[in-house]
Amino acid sequence: MLFLQLFESHLRNLRESPGRFHPDAPKYHPHPVG
Repeated sequence: MLFLQLFESHLRNLRESPGRFHPDAPKYHPHPVG
């Protein structure tokens, strides 16, 4: 049961902060200067 609790908490963390898991987001790709 402990594994299920950890898995659910992991999915909850993924759902609460989806930004960092989307490398295609423009704000995570700064434009090169120069």
